[in-house]
Amino acid sequence: MQLPTATTDELGTGRWSAGPTGALIYSSGPWLSGVLSYHLASFAGDRHRSSVNQTYIEPEVSYSFASGWYVQCDPALTYDWTADSADAWSIPMGADIGDALTIGAQAMSFQLGVYDFLKRPDGGAEWLMRAQVTLLFPAGH
Repeated sequence: MQLPTATTDELGTGRWSAGPTGALIYSSGPWLSGVLSYHLASFAGDRHRSSVNQTYIEPEVSYSFASGWYVQCDPALTYDWTADSADAWSIPMGADIGDALTIGAQAMSFQLGVYDFLKRPDGGAEWLMRAQVTLLFPAGH
């Protein structure tokens, strides 16, 4: 479910949206692979704003080293069913590197990635960089 919580028009759709979600994950040794997918369609909200009808697909392949470092490819692909076919796809491709470590008593993960868009809507971003810090709370600790 997506709620219309953005503070400006540029940051959100202004529409209430919902749809099905699914995920498959496979792990074997240092390898992890999977896919997360969902589809959102608007059902309420600001009628002066465009309808939401979007599919999201996030495949992931990652390899973890014994040292705690990892590499992964985790692109977020989207297809906007309301856009012209030439502008419907957003397909980034790139990689992330990260490290899982403990600082004091807190387990955490740091990650940095760079992705180039193979396909994007006209006027959309040409590339993206993402940085992420995740606090980890392992079960049983």
